[in-house]
Amino acid sequence: TLEDFESALDLTKTMIVKFDNKTDWQNLSAIYATLENEQRRVQALNLYYLKGFMDDDTRFLNLGQSLAGMDVPFSGAKIIREGLEKDVIEGDVDNMITFTQMLLIANELEDAVEPATTAADLDETGNASDTLGYLHYVMNNHEQAAEAFQEALDKGGLKDESDTYLFLARALLELKKFDEARDAASSASEAGDERSSKTAQDFIKLIDSRRSYYATIAARKEDAIDYYQPYPPIQ
Repeated sequence: TLEDFESALDLTKTMIVKFDNKTDWQNLSAIYATLENEQRRVQALNLYYLKGFMDDDTRFLNLGQSLAGMDVPFSGAKIIREGLEKDVIEGDVDNMITFTQMLLIANELEDAVEPATTAADLDETGNASDTLGYLHYVMNNHEQAAEAFQEALDKGGLKDESDTYLFLARALLELKKFDEARDAASSASEAGDERSSKTAQDFIKLIDSRRSYYATIAARKEDAIDYYQPYPPIQ
């Protein structure tokens, strides 16, 4: 109450050693936060978790995301997963997106597919579907990526519609669907600002170049088939 936080810190540490009370562990993390000692705050909260005291969604999410911010994303994702499995963290769209992002940061891409899919099903906007599409794209699942990006655009309400169109174009290009990829890139150009529009126009040039390249390869294969004669069968 007197805002003598250094003295409060020393006293709280003493009380923890003497009594190991849950409330004092809560206060320890809060005092470190007030003193703007982020590393100690997270350490204290992590000890609170390891001792089995954690039983509310706010602290589960706080600790998980804080660990990711301290370059320990796998541990952070593990903690959030535990909170979801215990039903302490509600499996709503925001929390499933958070969990997905944690797994993405931890580079646990395959594990991220399930919560990303759940979030996409729950989200009334297309933003979670956009995240699912990006996840499939980086995993080279281009068919699933294109489907998710298209679903995101159909749902609407996107944070960056131009970016979603452009990623759809990229996925379609990988599938060699050149006309559809060009249409998506043109939509990206129309939906974005000047910078996004230029990026999309550059990508349209890449699509045309890639189309020409594959057409040339196909023509050369046909020429080779016509030119070379098979050996006669061995008698």
